[in-house]
Amino acid sequence: MKENRKNTQNNLNIDKIDDELDDLASFVYGKNSVLEYLTKQNSENDTQTSNELALNWRIQKIFVSSEIINDAKISKIKHLAQKLKILLVECSKFKLDRMLSSSKNYSNENHQGIVALITTINTLDFHDFFDDLLKKYDVSDLAKNKACVIMLDSVEDPRNLGAIIRTCEATSTICAIIPRHRSASINAISIKASAGAMAYFPLIEVTNLKSSLDYLKKIGFWVTGLSGKGSESIYEAKLAFPMVLVLGSEGKGISRLISQECDFMLNIPISGQCESLNVSVAASVFLYEIWRQKTQP
Repeated sequence: MKENRKNTQNNLNIDKIDDELDDLASFVYGKNSVLEYLTKQNSENDTQTSNELALNWRIQKIFVSSEIINDAKISKIKHLAQKLKILLVECSKFKLDRMLSSSKNYSNENHQGIVALITTINTLDFHDFFDDLLKKYDVSDLAKNKACVIMLDSVEDPRNLGAIIRTCEATSTICAIIPRHRSASINAISIKASAGAMAYFPLIEVTNLKSSLDYLKKIGFWVTGLSGKGSESIYEAKLAFPMVLVLGSEGKGISRLISQECDFMLNIPISGQCESLNVSVAASVFLYEIWRQKTQP
């Protein structure tokens, strides 16, 4: 008979596997993701920083398949784990398969022979984050630097969430704002899709997207929605900064309530038969257009 466990905030519902899974919120799996998280954790320890992001997660234990124990990247992971006094357990590939396949959310996922157990990844407080931002920068400075915040209106696929966070981190986007409900989970799938970027990037959950937009507009942000029905192309429009870039869900796009809050509705030109791009691809196209404008002479 299976032992029931209560869901964590990351929506894991794991049957009895090992005692070490108790009170842990999520997995990180895949060589690159685990190495990124260890590197970040080591960097925070070396600098003795008290940065809020540093306190939101900790790798507790690492399981490595005996089949890849001598892999070069695994050697780096072993070195960092030893330095950080994190227990690294050599085990069978079967055990790793069982750890992931025990939850329907992770079936058929490729762990690459390594799984790390982490504490809960907590998101940041909306008002605290922007209060701190405005203490460091004037709105005019944010506009000059073409600062961009991304807001995801009910993106449902955790792979899309992770891929968007990965691009946000790569393009110096300020933060990502997601709704606390009706949104993809922050779980092992989104973590792996982010290639470890969730270890670095500020992620904010809010209960009300409209109220958050009202506040951001009040402090000087312009709100740009991305939609196939947008009136101008992103390549022709004069982009207004600092910007909140809003992207909608995979099926329905931006909701009517949130679209009414947008100052601009733009589109990405498409010449093929497809009516729209995947939301994570659309985010990448737009964020790199902002990056191009920011970095061009």
